[in-house]
Amino acid sequence: EDIPHLTSSADLFSTDEVASAFKRMGRGKAHGPSGLRTEHLKDLLKDTHVGEKVLDALTEFVNTVAFGKCPRALAEMLCAGRVVPLEKKNNGIRPLVVGECLRNLVALCWLGRVGSAMEEDLQPQHLGTGRITGVENAVHRAKLMIDHMQLGTELESDAYSQATLPVR
Repeated sequence: EDIPHLTSSADLFSTDEVASAFKRMGRGKAHGPSGLRTEHLKDLLKDTHVGEKVLDALTEFVNTVAFGKCPRALAEMLCAGRVVPLEKKNNGIRPLVVGECLRNLVALCWLGRVGSAMEEDLQPQHLGTGRITGVENAVHRAKLMIDHMQLGTELESDAYSQATLPVR
C-alpha cells in the first residue's frame, strides 16, 4: 500500500543539493536497523567508476521519499530505529535511538532548503533548530536569562502543565 500522495509545488532536489546534504552527514555514527552507515555511501561516492551513478541514484531516492512516492513498507523501514539503552549516572536508563542514514539524508536535504526560514519561524520557542549545537545553545541562553533574573522570579511553562521553577 502506498502512502497517500501530497501535491507539492516544490522543485525536486538536485544532485548538488543531495551532495551538499551528504557532506553535512555525521561520520562514525552507529548504523540503523539496515546496517547501512554513512561511511558505506561515502566510499561509494568517492569511487571514480560508480560515484556519479551512486549520486544520481541517491538523488532519485531522496526525491522519491521526500515527496511521498515510496511504498509504505519502505517508509516504515526508514522511520525505524535501533534502541540502545545507555546507563545514566543515577542508574536510570536513557534510550538512544539510532536511525537510518538514508532517512537522515532526506531530512538534511529538506533542512538545507527550508532550514533558515524554519529557524526564524520557530524562534523563540525552538532554539538552534537543525544545528548540531542546538540543545547546547538553548541551555546557554536559558542560563544567561536566569543569571539576569531577580531572585524570587518564577518561570512558567505551558509545556509542563503550568509548572513553575523558582530561580535561586
